[in-house]
Amino acid sequence: MSKFVEKVVQKTVNGHQSENAAPDDFEFEKSFGELQSDMISVCMTYLDDCGVETSTVNNIYIHCVDDHPIKSCNFFFRINKKMVQRESVSEAARDREKGYQRKALRSLLDVLYGLNTLCKQHDRPMPTEMRLNYDVQENSLETTLKYEPVVKIDDKVNRPGVIADAWFNELDTDVN
Repeated sequence: MSKFVEKVVQKTVNGHQSENAAPDDFEFEKSFGELQSDMISVCMTYLDDCGVETSTVNNIYIHCVDDHPIKSCNFFFRINKKMVQRESVSEAARDREKGYQRKALRSLLDVLYGLNTLCKQHDRPMPTEMRLNYDVQENSLETTLKYEPVVKIDDKVNRPGVIADAWFNELDTDVN
């Protein structure tokens, strides 16, 4: 198990401490942490594909919504202490022919489906919203999970992209 996954597993998931958890709880938390690690890896690969030097990356932010019937993922970064949308990390990120954004988003959705399957297998509720903040330099992950509905289909304000943009703007304000 990688150091990153070990850290994730040691954190509190759903309000239960790992060291006090039953074997099934530990297995669930371990698998949940591994899938979160997969999401971080997708974004690290994206940065590498786009030619971004990893040493310049401060944080990776991933926003996921799984609020029936909507599933959505978004990601952005703090690079050189500035908030950067995924399409603005480099010229290569904007090259539609290379398809780096599409590939990363598809991969993140695949992991989100994996999380959903894991939750069903362990009879756990699937978070309706996940916010991951990975500190690259510290190799640490902060995760915020919500379980109440976050998306209203007829509401233009509570759409996944709008929610992710609001989080980006909130983080951008915190930096400046």
